[in-house]
Amino acid sequence: MQTVILICAVTLVFFPFRNGVDSVIEEYFSTEQPKFSTITLNQAYIGSENETGHVYYTDVEMPEANTFYAMFDCGDFSSKIYYGISDTALLDGVAQLSSTSMPGLGKPIMLYGYSFTHFAGLEDIAVGDLLKITTNYGVYKYEVKETDTFTSSEKPPYDLSEEKETLILCTDSPFGEYKKSQGETFCVIAELVSGPEVVY
Repeated sequence: MQTVILICAVTLVFFPFRNGVDSVIEEYFSTEQPKFSTITLNQAYIGSENETGHVYYTDVEMPEANTFYAMFDCGDFSSKIYYGISDTALLDGVAQLSSTSMPGLGKPIMLYGYSFTHFAGLEDIAVGDLLKITTNYGVYKYEVKETDTFTSSEKPPYDLSEEKETLILCTDSPFGEYKKSQGETFCVIAELVSGPEVVY
């Protein structure tokens, strides 16, 4: 009798949640790759071949957060550029600090990437190298002027408030390891050399 009562009680408790249990079993034993983040990456990149002349400011569309909007190229390596920094974006490419400018607007642009993935190639970068950002409205090239390593207690060798278009690339140092907790940053500073002018 006690066994029958116990079976009935278990049935009454778990029966309403049978769909939830089934979905949990399906999720954990599925052959599909699990989803580790709730952040959705968007894509707005089409590309452009426009390297000279001008574009209108109205054609410069501000991307939403976590949107792949441009490509970065430096010699033998390239990467997607996402607008806004998030762990999800950094697993798929490099990310732009959203408080910095868009290419062609005459102000600093900062990109960050992991030194053990998409920015690993920065270890071999040298003064004089050319960097390229391709957006939907134009192609912009920058020449490397300086590389430096600094700690969190030191003043960075760049100024994000200046009225000059510079491309600043930042990654963790040393290369090949995730050592952000040490507060060491390797940066590359490059100046704009070509690209269509944005007119208002």
